[in-house]
Amino acid sequence: MKNSNLVILAIATLAGSAVTTFAQSSLVLNLGPLSGSQIVFSGNSFNFSAATPAVGIGPKGSIPDQWFVSSEDGSAATGSAINLDGAFSGGPFNYGSITTSGLFQDATVNPLDTSTLYISDGTGYLQGTVQFFDVSTFGRAGGFVNSQVLINLMGVTYTGANPDLQFLNANQPGTVDLSFQFAAGGLTLQQLSDGNTHSTSYSGSISVVAVPEPSSFAMSFLGGLGALGFCFRKWNNS
Repeated sequence: MKNSNLVILAIATLAGSAVTTFAQSSLVLNLGPLSGSQIVFSGNSFNFSAATPAVGIGPKGSIPDQWFVSSEDGSAATGSAINLDGAFSGGPFNYGSITTSGLFQDATVNPLDTSTLYISDGTGYLQGTVQFFDVSTFGRAGGFVNSQVLINLMGVTYTGANPDLQFLNANQPGTVDLSFQFAAGGLTLQQLSDGNTHSTSYSGSISVVAVPEPSSFAMSFLGGLGALGFCFRKWNNS
């Protein structure tokens, strides 16, 4: 019985080492639009309107803010990014033909129409490149940008001291996804693309996950093997 307990302890030690190694920290910044900011559809394209009144962020304050970090989730969240302002520059973001499957309508965004994401920390800013892969609607209830939640945030740079922005910078690539909602009388993607201008509110999230470095995995695994060896030495000597 004593030997069996040692074997169980050895296996549990190694398994615990693996679980610890693969435990991943994550951060999700939830976005909400500032007053006056909307997603605006015109023909087969969309863009983002600025807040009113707008505050300039980004290089030399040249980018008007559009949204703010309303809340955070994830094990790495510190709350330090809450209420920071942000924006998507570039646009319009053009999309191609619309496909329909039941209530779902979807179109691919031109891959050349990339955006630069900015988040201001009050004295400087984080920036990164975003590709909005697709735009879609489900019936008239609302719609999504990057509906498949694919990795689409890359090239992030940040040199400031905000802990959440430092984590986002250190653990790229990431994902940006948005959803838009209609106050009343929603529209399908076909209707949003009729050549008229349609505006609606939106929300979204920016998320990243920290992946353990190979060296960290190796050290953790070697530690687990060491504990395993100790257990078996105890077993042989008993």
